[in-house]
Amino acid sequence: MMLAQIVSIPGFNEPFSSLSHYLGAVVFVALGGLLIRRGRGDRLRVTALVLYVATLLFMLMMSGTFHLVRRGTPMHEIAGRLDYASIYLLIAGTFTPPHAILFRGWARWGTLALIWTIAIVGVALKMTYYQQFTHTISVAVYIAMGWIGVFGGALAWRRFGLDFVKPLFGGGLAYTIGALFEVRGTYLPLWPGVVENHEIWHVAVLVGAALHWAFIYQFADGSLPPVIDRSARVLSARSA
Repeated sequence: MMLAQIVSIPGFNEPFSSLSHYLGAVVFVALGGLLIRRGRGDRLRVTALVLYVATLLFMLMMSGTFHLVRRGTPMHEIAGRLDYASIYLLIAGTFTPPHAILFRGWARWGTLALIWTIAIVGVALKMTYYQQFTHTISVAVYIAMGWIGVFGGALAWRRFGLDFVKPLFGGGLAYTIGALFEVRGTYLPLWPGVVENHEIWHVAVLVGAALHWAFIYQFADGSLPPVIDRSARVLSARSA
């Protein structure tokens, strides 16, 4: 893909990308607080929700900072490493509340062990081999990691119905569509110099994060909709 032809303004190397994710961080501080408050009363729920909110805020702040600082500076490279690494942590963090609250047994701990192991390895590789681990490879790994969640999502759909999981799959679709804009070869400036391929990706990230927040909010307090199919036995007994 061609490099973005973004016009800088004083203090911001890529204004839209930086400000959109800084603003998103401010919004999700409030929404994250609501989510954690909703989960009070159960240590596992609160721990899972705190992990999710912390990884989301860390990703947004690192992204905003990476696009704030001038290219070619040491700070830009440091922020870039942290930006890419934070996405692995967010993906694992997003898996944590659904699998900690909705699932039990291997579907809970096995999935969380797998996704957090991939995330930690991904962080280590990206921090160590920042230049060699290309952008396209990174985005492909992010999307592949995220869509591991389709298996848990299918179980939740079967047990609780389509309406319950719509925000989950909608968020995954938003991230995926954004990734296609990010890595495709065609240069697509919607607003030349202001909103181009990468900025579309940033908007998609915010949409995906909002939809996943809405999905998690449904069960953050442990309450669940009526069960449609009780045969999905790997889900939590509390949902029976």
